[in-house]
Amino acid sequence: MNITITKNLKTLRKTANKTQENFAEFLTISINAVSKWERGECYPDIELLPRIAAFYNVTVDDLLGVGDIRKRERIEEYSRRSEEFAKSGDTEANIAVWLEAEREFPNNWDVLHGLMWALYFAQGQWNLPLNQDRAAKLIEIGDKMLAESSNEDHRRDAIQFLTYTYVRLGDKESAQKYANMGHDVDISRDILLCYTFEGDDAVLHYQTTIDTFLNWLCNQIFDYAGDCASNVMTDDEEKRAYLTAVKVYDAVIDCGDFGHHGKSLWQIYNRLANISAKKENADEVIEFLEKAAFHAKMYDTQGNFDRKSLLLNRLGRYDRVYKYKRANDSHTLLEGISDKRFDFCRDNEAFTKILEDVREIAIGNED
Repeated sequence: MNITITKNLKTLRKTANKTQENFAEFLTISINAVSKWERGECYPDIELLPRIAAFYNVTVDDLLGVGDIRKRERIEEYSRRSEEFAKSGDTEANIAVWLEAEREFPNNWDVLHGLMWALYFAQGQWNLPLNQDRAAKLIEIGDKMLAESSNEDHRRDAIQFLTYTYVRLGDKESAQKYANMGHDVDISRDILLCYTFEGDDAVLHYQTTIDTFLNWLCNQIFDYAGDCASNVMTDDEEKRAYLTAVKVYDAVIDCGDFGHHGKSLWQIYNRLANISAKKENADEVIEFLEKAAFHAKMYDTQGNFDRKSLLLNRLGRYDRVYKYKRANDSHTLLEGISDKRFDFCRDNEAFTKILEDVREIAIGNED
C-alpha cells in the first residue's frame, strides 16, 4: 500500500498540474515532507489522508490504491459474466453486461474492448443485415481505441472489426483504409515472436502460430473459392480448391483431433456437396454430406481432449467449453440439407440416415 500511495501522490500532483509548494501550502507542512513522501522515504500520517484526498478530489481508497483494486475486481466480474453468456450463446445478454460495465467505467480500455467484441459477434453471419446502431457504436469504440490506446491487442482487434464492419456496410473505401493499418503477414507479431523464444517457450509459440495460420490459410481458400473467385472458377476448379483446404487440414492435423477446426471442415464439405448436387451426383453428395455431418457433430459434441497431432501436441488440452442457447452448427447444416437442390437424392437411404444423425443433436432457435 505504501508503494502505491507514493506513486499515487506523484501521479495525482502532476495530473492536477500542481507543484510540491502548492500541496505543502494546502496541508500546512514543509516542502521537504512532501518530497520525502513522493520518494517513499516516509509516508503521510493517517490523519492527513482525508485532506490529501480532498486536495486532489479523489477518495481515500483511490489515494491508497484500494480503488484500483476494487475496479479490477469489478471488471473481472463483468468478464466472468460475459464469458458465461458467451458460452450459452446469449449475445444480447453479453452486450448488456458490457454496456453496464461501460456506464460504470466509461473510459476503461478493457471494458471498451469487451463491448467491441460483444457488438461484433452479435452481428451474426456476413449475409445478414447489420444493426446500424450497434455498427455505429463499434465504429466509435474502434476509432477511439486507435486514436488513444497504446495496447497492441486492442488496436489489432479494432483494425480487424472496423475493416469487417465497413465491408458489411458496403463502404469499401473505409474498409481498405483500416485494412492498410494492419501488418504484412510475414512480419506479423506472431511470426516475429517465433524467433525470440527458446526451448519449451519456442515450441509452444510455434505450435500456436501453426494452429492460427492453419485456420487462416484454409479460411482464405474457402473465402477465395466461394466468394472472390466463384464467378471465374468452374465448378470443378472450385471443388479442387476446397479439397486442397481439406488436404492441408489433414496434413497438419494428422491424428484427427480437429477441435475448433471442425467448424471450418463441415462448412467446406457442405460446399462440396452443393457443387456435386448441381450435377446430381448422388454418390458424391452422400460422401461429402457424411463428412460434413461428422465434423459438425464432432464440433458440437466433443469434450476436452489431449492434442496428439505432431505439429499441435504441445498446445495442451483442447477445452470445448461453449454451449448453445439458440442454435448449433448441426442445426445450421440440417437447414442447408433441407434445400431443394438435394431433392433428387432425398429418397436415398444413406441421405435419410445423414438427416437422422444430424437431427439428433441439432439445436434450433428458441426465439
